[in-house]
Amino acid sequence: MKILLSTGIFPNKTDINRGIYIFRQAAALKNHCEVIALAPVPFFPSFIKFRKYSAYSKIPRQDNISGIDVAYPRYFVTPKILRSLHGFFLLASVFFSYRRVIKRYQPDLILGFHAYPYGFANVAIARIFNLPVFIGCRGSDINYLTKTFWRRKIITWTLRRCEKVLSVSESLKDEIVKLGIDEARVAVIPNGIDLELFARTAKKKARQIIGMDEEAPICVCVGRMSPEKGVDVVVRALEHVQTEGLRLLLVGSGSEEDRLKTLATQLNVDEKIMFAGEKAYTEIPNWLCASDVLVLPSRNEGHPNAVLEALACGVPVIASRVGGVPEIITSPELGLLVDPDNPVQLARAIDQALARRWDPEKISGAVKRSWNSVAQDILREASDYIEK
Repeated sequence: MKILLSTGIFPNKTDINRGIYIFRQAAALKNHCEVIALAPVPFFPSFIKFRKYSAYSKIPRQDNISGIDVAYPRYFVTPKILRSLHGFFLLASVFFSYRRVIKRYQPDLILGFHAYPYGFANVAIARIFNLPVFIGCRGSDINYLTKTFWRRKIITWTLRRCEKVLSVSESLKDEIVKLGIDEARVAVIPNGIDLELFARTAKKKARQIIGMDEEAPICVCVGRMSPEKGVDVVVRALEHVQTEGLRLLLVGSGSEEDRLKTLATQLNVDEKIMFAGEKAYTEIPNWLCASDVLVLPSRNEGHPNAVLEALACGVPVIASRVGGVPEIITSPELGLLVDPDNPVQLARAIDQALARRWDPEKISGAVKRSWNSVAQDILREASDYIEK
């Protein structure tokens, strides 16, 4: 089988962590079939300096990321405005690039990720070239983007016209079905993790590696600093935490970082927080294993890998009761669930978790699903459809 994987959420030379979980699926699929990737990026002139858009000009047109050939066609985009038209801009801009790849490669299936704008363009191109297309929904594309009228209409159109919708959780599937998508056409394929990379390591050793105090109680929050991730909630919770000497490690970056630093200063909790910045994917296990608990204060989620990775490292989790999180934290032996946007409740949970004795072996034993399992599930769905 030949698969054309298509999404703009994919690693590149300027942002190797972008779409890392989609890349892990692609790498696992490549062990079983042929995979080529198309990852459209916004066109932006190199001489104009405008936030993250300036970096797009540095991405090569063609590359090979860990054995996967990737093309990065450019598409016209209007930063911050006319977002309901981005899918149409994308389709018009990359059509000929896709036509060349499809003619040369002759894929059996287009596998797209993120319902809008990439999923919309994938479905339109698949219809033109008479190819089956599966669209993988990750969470924010359904939980967040469908809140605006026109994007909701376009996403619904997209998902009704693809052969299969792949959801990362039962909760997300329910939201997809609410859009009017036939339940029988939605397959739930939960995320996996790299079980060799994310494994238990002695806390003392991990703290030495990242340069942290061996005795201090530590909470870690790993992920993008954006509004839906709710990092501001854990910053506010520090006002109410009773545990002495607590350190909060914020691993990641994003649009909210400056605002979070200002908030921490205003609340007089800045000395309790380390803004560790973006870390290479292979470094994340050290930050998890060095911590006593992972905190995930998200306002919405799909099937968060940060939770799976922490559990695999034997680290308990405190997370918002949203999206697919309750499908992962199925026992109080794995962690605690709290209401979203509730700093006081989150603070109580942090104190409770830090005072409790957990069983790291039992926690790590709860995660056994690899990316290879994910790839096999996708291929099973693809084979079932193609053989019909």
